[in-house]
Parts: sequence; C-alpha cells; structure tokens
Amino acid sequence: MKKEEINFVFEKNPDLSKIGTKEQYEKYLETIIPDSKVKDIVYRGNNIKFDLPTNNNIGIYLTVNKNRAFQYGERITQAIIGTINPYYTNDRPDIYWKRIIDNSDRLSNHDSIIFKEGDEIISSPSKTHILGSKKDVEGFKKYIKKSKDTLENKVISGMFIFIFLASIFFLSTNITGNTIGNITESGSKFIGIILFLLGISGFFIYRKLRS
Repeated sequence: MKKEEINFVFEKNPDLSKIGTKEQYEKYLETIIPDSKVKDIVYRGNNIKFDLPTNNNIGIYLTVNKNRAFQYGERITQAIIGTINPYYTNDRPDIYWKRIIDNSDRLSNHDSIIFKEGDEIISSPSKTHILGSKKDVEGFKKYIKKSKDTLENKVISGMFIFIFLASIFFLSTNITGNTIGNITESGSKFIGIILFLLGISGFFIYRKLRS
C-alpha cells in the first residue's frame, strides 16, 4: 500500500490516530485478507451516503485511483477487497457494462473483474472490507491490544528465563566455586533455590492472572 493511501484513510477517519499509528494500521490491514490479489486500497465515489449491497451477483464498481473516484461523487468509500480469483479483461468498463446482461454469470466463477487498461475493478460486495467502519475500527483496536500483549509476553518470558538461568548458575557449585569466591557452597545453593522458586511461582502466577 502507498503511504498517501494510508494518510487519506487517517484524514477521513481521525479516530484511528487515537488507536495506533499509520504504520500499525498498515500492518493491521495486511492481516485482513492476506491472500488477496489486489493489495491496494480501492475507492467508490458517490454524492449520497453509500452502503454496499449484501446481495449482488454482478458486483460493484471500485477503483484504485482516488481522483477517479471523486469524479463520481464527493462521498468516498474506502475499502480492501478480497480478490482471490479475479477475471482479467482488456475491455473498458463502459464496454463491459453494455455486455453485462449477456455475461451476468461472469462473477459466479470469479470474485472480481479487473480491467488491465485502467484502474477499475468490479468486485463482489461479500469480498469487501470497508475502512473506517465500526468493524474496521474495532478490528484495529484488537490488533493493537494483541500486539501489546505479544510484546509484554516476550518481555516477561525473557525475565523468567533469565531468573531460571540465574538459579542454575547459583545451584552449580562448580561454576560459582570458581567465579564467586566469597560465596559458600550452601549460600550459593540457597540463592539458587530462592531464584528457582521465585521464577517458577512468578511464572504460574502470571499465567493465572492472564487467564
């Protein structure tokens, strides 16, 4: 995705900046439909509020060119489409629409039609994810929370590993006897046991709190 595409999404949906950064949002979008053949954000221009239809075998008109979308209206719908099995054609969109009746089953075998000579795409609505929608915002929140939880888990896991290794260090009299001369064998084992118990108990307490 292009940087200006993400900038435009944040410009139209300022609440997204309260959740995370543009870089995080781009990473989040990559997880929604990762197998899609179309990676760019697509646009739909209208002069009235436009809700994508839920049942339409023919599909709806979209474009990857934001300026072209503005030609059809000032209200811009931004989306990501799940194009897994597209049909590529050299037809211009206007020519295709004239032939649509005779080819009304085109999308029954393909989830979208991509015009090679332009920026236009005709996509099945069931394969569309609207950016800035309630579903999108909630999904971004969950993504950020999961990312924070993952980082926290890595930090805490690293801490417990460090404590465990430290306990092994002090429990090994061969190591501590040669490197820490002022600690007795019993003192070394005592420290090792304390660290080991601290690590084990802390780990289980943390897992219990997380669950």
